Amino acid sequence: MKINSVPVFEQIAYELACKIKNNELTHNQKIRGRSIIASEFNVSSETVRKALAILEKNGVVDIKEQSGAYVKSKAEAVKYIAMHHQNVETEKRFEEIDLLLKESMTLQKTLQTQFKQIKKNNDVHKSVLPINTFSIKVKQYDAFLYDDFSIDEFEHIVGGNIFGVVRKDAIISGIKRKFNFLLNDEVFISGGESVKQKTLSFIKNPDLLK
Repeated sequence: MKINSVPVFEQIAYELACKIKNNELTHNQKIRGRSIIASEFNVSSETVRKALAILEKNGVVDIKEQSGAYVKSKAEAVKYIAMHHQNVETEKRFEEIDLLLKESMTLQKTLQTQFKQIKKNNDVHKSVLPINTFSIKVKQYDAFLYDDFSIDEFEHIVGGNIFGVVRKDAIISGIKRKFNFLLNDEVFISGGESVKQKTLSFIKNPDLLK
């Protein structure tokens, strides 16, 4: 009796509203007692009480003391159904976003673990990749700090790829095309000695290699 994270009593309220919309329950008709509804939906009487209370709050039924609940408005039942659909869809989106965020965090942790290993091996002039890697420390006046610095242009000219940055104690992987480099960033680049030499030349004077 539950759609995603929608409470059971709301789902029961929705189904009762659908009965009113479909004329299975008509205006001023008494809705069966709580114990009967509880048995039908296999829930407690308290859950049914909450379902009827929410329908009363939304003007769908009228609860009379010592008598029970009566159908009050089909129009309000239709409105409640539409609101319920919207709530369910919103809850579904929240759950999908939460799942994506958790998957993204897991992926990020995996990338950072792998990147730390690459950095560790790079520090002793080894590589866990089938290609060579090296790192460059960003200094003042380096091209990395230019407002018009283009990663795409850089990678095209030097023939290597920027795959990570160490900034203080943070490791940044999956570098975006519009990434903003900062002074003292350690930039990790894939490539051999030729790529390294071109990189050193480029960051000092990009126009020389264009």
